[in-house]
Amino acid sequence: MYHKISAMCDKVNIIYTKSLELRHLKYSKSIKDDLKKAERDFQIDILIQDIQALCSEIANDKGKYIKKNY
Repeated sequence: MYHKISAMCDKVNIIYTKSLELRHLKYSKSIKDDLKKAERDFQIDILIQDIQALCSEIANDKGKYIKKNY
C-alpha cells in the first residue's frame, strides 16, 4: 500500500457518499421533462465514472504498507 491507511479510508467514505447521491438521482421520481431527465442521466454517468475510478485506485494500490513514524 503506497498511500496512508487514512487516505484509503477517506476514499471509501467518498465512494459511500457518492453512492448515496447516485441512488437518490437514480430513484427519485421528481423528474418530469426530457431536458431534466437528460441532465440527471448525465450526472448519473459522471457519478458512476467517479466511483469506478476511486475503486480502481484502491484496487491497484498493492504495494507493501510501510508505517511511517513521525
